[in-house]
Amino acid sequence: MHIRPKTLRQRLMSSPIATAVKRVRYGRFSTLQKATEGMLSPAVYRHIYRTALSAPDLDTIEVGGAGGTGSIAFAWAKIDGGMSSRHIVVEKLEGGSRRRYGGYEDNLDRFTRHLADFGALDRVRLFPHHLTRENGGELLELVETPRIAGFMSDADGRIDRDFALFLPMLDPAGFIIVDDYHPTRSWKQALVYRLLNRFIEWKLFVVGEQLSSTVFGRPHPEADVSRIDPAACAEILESIRVDFGFAPDSTEVALYLS
Repeated sequence: MHIRPKTLRQRLMSSPIATAVKRVRYGRFSTLQKATEGMLSPAVYRHIYRTALSAPDLDTIEVGGAGGTGSIAFAWAKIDGGMSSRHIVVEKLEGGSRRRYGGYEDNLDRFTRHLADFGALDRVRLFPHHLTRENGGELLELVETPRIAGFMSDADGRIDRDFALFLPMLDPAGFIIVDDYHPTRSWKQALVYRLLNRFIEWKLFVVGEQLSSTVFGRPHPEADVSRIDPAACAEILESIRVDFGFAPDSTEVALYLS
């Protein structure tokens, strides 16, 4: 396998000086990101924590937990805020970037070990499956509060599925976090970019802040999941297929929203 050399920026960002600066600036979030090999920056994990800390004491949902770094940030917010609610994580534990750590059991061990190491194990409930229309109801059965305080979508780009499932349950004072928002970097990020822009047009989502490719926002005061147009979402998925040569099956959109 050919490994491309690091760019100058990558070398500078991973230098001992840069690491020390991040540790001072972001404290435990820098330590967390490094120890768990988090795929986002310490700044993003800190903002996830702050967002969850200021939200209502209701369960939260994360689609795409990877090694548990973001899940720990959510759990810390609930612990530090004296909340009784829990954080529910959808994580398939195999395939994609997870292959570098092994198979299903290897990734499960890694995920739970990270949570245990950082004192978050008791606050997180794991849904160890790929999220689909068929099992979405099983996931929602894990929610023990009347509504949810927020959700984060950071998995396969299918934010149409996630909004359809979770927006009806979201507290008006809650939050929405969407990762992989970029117009051209990859097919998945372009998919998220085009879908989320349409959701903004449909008055489903209000942008708050953006850190790198992670967007923090809230539900629109007039949010109504019935505004999600399956045909329009299918057109976006087809445009990704044309532009990038790959995308999930566009016919799935109508199934998720039926």
